[in-house]
Amino acid sequence: MNSSACCLPDLSWHPQLACCIVAPHCLSSCLSDEVCKYVSHTPTCSANETFYRSHNYKLTNLTRRIECRGSNMIVSVSKNLLEFLNYKPSASSLLQSNCTKAVEDIVQGQRVYSLTVPCKIGECGNNIVRNTSHVTFMNTLLIPASTDSGIVTVNNLSLDFSCSYALNMQSSLLTVFKPVMSSANLNTGNSASEAKTTIAAYINPSYTEPLQQEEQEQIPMDSTLYFGVSTDFYDPDFVLRVETCFASPINDNASPMKVMLLENGCSTDQGQYINVFDNGKTKEVRFSLVSLAFQGYDTVYIFCGARLCLNSTGTCSGCFKTRATIEDTVQLGLGPFTFIGNYKSVS
Repeated sequence: MNSSACCLPDLSWHPQLACCIVAPHCLSSCLSDEVCKYVSHTPTCSANETFYRSHNYKLTNLTRRIECRGSNMIVSVSKNLLEFLNYKPSASSLLQSNCTKAVEDIVQGQRVYSLTVPCKIGECGNNIVRNTSHVTFMNTLLIPASTDSGIVTVNNLSLDFSCSYALNMQSSLLTVFKPVMSSANLNTGNSASEAKTTIAAYINPSYTEPLQQEEQEQIPMDSTLYFGVSTDFYDPDFVLRVETCFASPINDNASPMKVMLLENGCSTDQGQYINVFDNGKTKEVRFSLVSLAFQGYDTVYIFCGARLCLNSTGTCSGCFKTRATIEDTVQLGLGPFTFIGNYKSVS
């Protein structure tokens, strides 16, 4: 016998005494607002009701902690205070009732329950408000009253929370339900980190209005599409470079039927129909394309070869061939696009 697993219910293992004892003994130290007591016959650090009563804690003392991360919101509330006030924070949910899975944790010396919410419109009931510079994601944490004693003494609790982000090429993709986008992982060499890289289509030059899937097959001829490629690879020594892009009427990046849009990192027509705004300077690449079509086909697909580039080499931006290998470059594709109206076709 050498652990609490060997003790009968309502007995605790005491490592210093090397035996089971009647008094509850928690193997982990309890926090300042907790006491060790039996819960379901197991010694557990629980809310110290004497502590909370002596300090006259009420619902007005409850605070919520909100972390606004790059792609997630994390909302946390005090486990012990809520349980003292006869709530059940472990059963918390969001506006979409199946978004539960509250996780117990200790944050800044306080035992909390936390819920993580992806920053995306409609996710877990998220609502958004956006202006010309920022987008705000909003949701509500729903905390039910405890029914463990068979008596309900409080009303269910609702706590609103939100996070605001600068509106940019990446955050704008989270503001529509089905943006035209695709992703792949780039080769990171010896790094263990992934380099998720995304290509997406936009309808404005500020890259804040993503093209939606319901719009991609009814694009007016003579309109301009703006393409953005970005990577979340964190290493500051690397930038993103798109080596080539081409258009094809079929969904096959090996098809010989194609028109080159970018070669060696630059426009193939000196900006007449294809403009490259940023390439090989940051973690984002931007270029635009005036609508086109292939003779005998209704659809257009766009394929781009992208890679990570070590900035210190001095070869990441500019119009020249690099020594990048096929293994370094990953193909990203978008489509189909259908342009409607009168147009000149390419063949």
